[in-house]
Amino acid sequence: MPKELSEFAKLEEVEARQGGRKVEWEDVAHKIVESNEAFTVKEVHEKFANKAVTLFRTKNALDNLVEKKLLDRRYDGKRFWYCKPLQGGA
Repeated sequence: MPKELSEFAKLEEVEARQGGRKVEWEDVAHKIVESNEAFTVKEVHEKFANKAVTLFRTKNALDNLVEKKLLDRRYDGKRFWYCKPLQGGA
C-alpha cells in the first residue's frame, strides 16, 4: 500500500547514523597466518569476525584477501579453507 509523503516527515532522520561494526580484515589475515592453521568461512566468521558481519560478507572479504595474496584458499572437495600462503605454489 502506498504511503503519503507526509508520513515520511514524521520519521527519524537517519543521515547521522553510523554503519554496523567494522572488522579489520588485515588483522584477521595476520591472525590466521600466525596461527599456522586453516579455517573455513564459518570458523573465521565465529572466531575472528565475532559474527559482526554476515557469512556472505566474511567470504567476500576472505576472497579479497586471497586476491591481495595475504591468504591462500584451498578446497578439499567439500568446503574452502583459508590459510597462510604456501611457498612454491600448490
